[in-house]
Amino acid sequence: MIDRVKAEIAADDRIKLMGFLDDEQLAGFYGSIDVFALTSVNAFEAFGIVQVEAMMMGIPVIASDLPGVRVPARETGMGTIVRRRDAGAITEALRVLPTMSFPDDGAARARQLFHVDASTRAYERLAGRLRG
Repeated sequence: MIDRVKAEIAADDRIKLMGFLDDEQLAGFYGSIDVFALTSVNAFEAFGIVQVEAMMMGIPVIASDLPGVRVPARETGMGTIVRRRDAGAITEALRVLPTMSFPDDGAARARQLFHVDASTRAYERLAGRLRG
């Protein structure tokens, strides 16, 4: 799949495949963007932790309207949800999203809901209820 993507974008110097980024590089990457788009088309995409990482850095997201993928944008107010496979809706969201205002506490809300510590505590509570 990566080779197919590279072949498709080879002539477009606006697109760069980043490859693996360590934590320091990842922070720099998120600091360099205005919007993060997770335009998944596969209904099996469970959640998309990358969009949560962007939100925790204060970056608004564009998320596909898929069951798990849409949850972080809905719960934090840090983005917009677009129809799956709708290039026009994605284009419009990319145009409009940088001009929109988002909750001042959106990044904090993303961390409160989705940080690994918060997720671990939520799973522990669920496991406790299921056992008891």
